[in-house]
Amino acid sequence: MKRVIEIMYSAVRIVQFSFTFIFLSGVSVFSQSEWHWQHPLPAGNTLNSVEFINEQTGFAAGDLGCILKTTDGGKNWEKLSSGTENNIHKIKFLNTVNGIAAGKNGVLSRTEDGGINWENVTGFSMPDLHDIDIAGNNYFICGLNGFIMRSADSGKNWTSINAQTGLPLFCISFIDELTGVCGGYNIIIKTTDGGISWNALNAGILPATQITGIKYIDSNKIYAAGNSPSGDFYFSNDGGNYWQRNSLGLHYLFGGSVDLVRAMDFENADSGFIVTDLGTILWTTDEGSSWNADSSQRFSYLKTEIFKDVFYYDNHNILLSGNGGRVLKMPGIGKDLVNLSGNNCNLNDSYVTDKSVIYCTGDSGLIMRKKAGSPEWEKIFISKDIILNSVTFSDPLTGFVCSNKGKLFRTTDGGDFWMEISPPVKCIAVNKIFFKDKYSGFLAGGIENSGKGIIYKTTDRGLSWKIIFQNPGEGMFRDIYFKDYMTGFAVGGNGSTATTYDGGVSWNIKNLTPYDLHAVIFNRSGTGIITGENGVIFRTSDGGKSWHYISPIQFKNLNSVLFTDDLNVISAGNKGTMIFSEDAGVSWQKINLITNNNILSLNYDGAGIYAFGENGSILYSEKDIILQSAEIFKNKKSVKSISSLTNYPNPFNPVTQISFSIPRRGFVNIKVYNILGKEVAILLNDIRKEGKYHIEFNGSDLPGGLYFCRMEFENTAMINRLILLK
Repeated sequence: MKRVIEIMYSAVRIVQFSFTFIFLSGVSVFSQSEWHWQHPLPAGNTLNSVEFINEQTGFAAGDLGCILKTTDGGKNWEKLSSGTENNIHKIKFLNTVNGIAAGKNGVLSRTEDGGINWENVTGFSMPDLHDIDIAGNNYFICGLNGFIMRSADSGKNWTSINAQTGLPLFCISFIDELTGVCGGYNIIIKTTDGGISWNALNAGILPATQITGIKYIDSNKIYAAGNSPSGDFYFSNDGGNYWQRNSLGLHYLFGGSVDLVRAMDFENADSGFIVTDLGTILWTTDEGSSWNADSSQRFSYLKTEIFKDVFYYDNHNILLSGNGGRVLKMPGIGKDLVNLSGNNCNLNDSYVTDKSVIYCTGDSGLIMRKKAGSPEWEKIFISKDIILNSVTFSDPLTGFVCSNKGKLFRTTDGGDFWMEISPPVKCIAVNKIFFKDKYSGFLAGGIENSGKGIIYKTTDRGLSWKIIFQNPGEGMFRDIYFKDYMTGFAVGGNGSTATTYDGGVSWNIKNLTPYDLHAVIFNRSGTGIITGENGVIFRTSDGGKSWHYISPIQFKNLNSVLFTDDLNVISAGNKGTMIFSEDAGVSWQKINLITNNNILSLNYDGAGIYAFGENGSILYSEKDIILQSAEIFKNKKSVKSISSLTNYPNPFNPVTQISFSIPRRGFVNIKVYNILGKEVAILLNDIRKEGKYHIEFNGSDLPGGLYFCRMEFENTAMINRLILLK
């Protein structure tokens, strides 16, 4: 029988198993079931598709298999179990009970009970699937590589169709069971025989672009939207023989980013909507001849996937979906949007006080607070025109937040009221604030125009600040941390690493890497970890005198790093990346994705781990980091016959003493295995009488890392972790 073994940080847990076992390298930890969304609820993953069956019943679907359902017009949403962790690109329902979901890696599932249960309905390999349409009992799906499928029995059985193209197809629309169109990269194709044959239409698509929205309005009118830099609306009034094009007038934003068209929908020939990646909403009431634009959902900085889909139910129910688990409703053309679910304000930093009150800060001057024992997060907005980059508290009541515009705010009542205090320099961006006691604190950031890193210090509880160090080279500081009262580190752009050994009076700086460094942390034993761009990790075991490069196990930015004790450390970053180490950063393993949102901050409240990040993400694991090693069990026996198995010192280099005791005479087998489950040493394989014993294990010939000492006695066993540091 296969069983997961849990080894906790604070103590080794006794584990029951019999004779044989296997340790797997690169094991997955923190499965999605062990993490829980606390904000936004019920989930904050990007929603790529939204559809309402009637005014009350609606569905939305998106990244990592997320499916949400409402039965009260969007007031409340329930997260459904989709049976997949692939991104879902489209969800479509025939009625309130029968629906289809399709997406990445050819995932295709159907439900007959309103989404409660989903089943995979294909038995062959498929590319990414992008869109679904329903005509009568016929379901049509399109995807990459010119892939089109049809089902004539409400999605139970499917037939692959030759679309006469190998180009990727992104959208599909039918007016009846025979007549439909499909749009893709630089192509629009049409069928009049239920998808058996397809012909390319001469739509005059220039420049070469993706058709990301298409609608067959009636027997004559076909509308399509393309995501060229300016955005294009194509229309035909004769069934696709002749086409015209209107520019949507979109502009390059944020220094050259294209505001890509993501989706289009029309209620009738006159009225339709288009939404874009950077948050523009366009609508027309004159067949697309002219378009009105609303950019109120766009951020002041580059933020993508603000919108992914639009669904036009009627003039009082226009639904939009996008990042942060958001579903928005426009209760009439041109009216103000109503947020039905989700959030898209980033949460950039967090802090846990010794009273277990948790704070986080983010976009639009947002501070969120959760008091000990409360399940609710309070929201406080102190200035909506700024981004709050960091938060810290010097005592349970006195706290500070800092912003991208150099603004500083202080509270003396635990966060109920915040007052702006004079910033040191108006033009600096303050990225991190750190207090080592209630009087002495530090700001790390830089000058926006020059990119120079700057460190400021206060000795009067934050009332006044003075500059103590400026990076002579380019590289704004991103993080600062003091491992003790005198020794501190600041890291930032271009691998900048500044070190002080005199409490911040003087600093030495060097560049560890060309990549930007984002976070630095130390444990109580003097082991430090730095993480950064492209999965960069550096480790020190001598208090920061020397740093050693750790080969990355992934290449996404690592934005935060956290020790939960002297051995266990977790790091997180872009696209939901999480990795962890049980040997103080010597070796690392990946954690299953919980979200595709960037994780920007990690924190620990003594019982579990919080992950804060993009689009208001707050995730919590009720368990400490757990090593889930796969084991093979032949029999489950009690381990009471083994009294103890320990080693000291641990970590060690290179010798440690293994201690054990047995209650009576018997055969004892003790072996050491590496993380791959390979035997590296036999310490004992003989008969011993009742008593306590000590055996020396010398790891001088082994590489540093995590090892497992396994002891067998009377068909029972115990495992202890050994940390070899080199």
